[in-house]
Amino acid sequence: MTIDFGEVHNGIKINIRNVVGQSVQNQNFDSTDRINLELNAMPGLYFVEVETSSGVTANFKILKQ
Repeated sequence: MTIDFGEVHNGIKINIRNVVGQSVQNQNFDSTDRINLELNAMPGLYFVEVETSSGVTANFKILKQ
């Protein structure tokens, strides 16, 4: 999965949770405009939270098959 920010951001935090709210993957990134993530988990529905150092947060769902 690739997340494209369109511009460079600093201090990006990614948190991926399963449907019961358990954190299955956390990653931090420094200065980048694009992140390539590989979800090392069982197939199912996951919730992804992306937060920048400036406090901007985005949430989305992914379905791993």
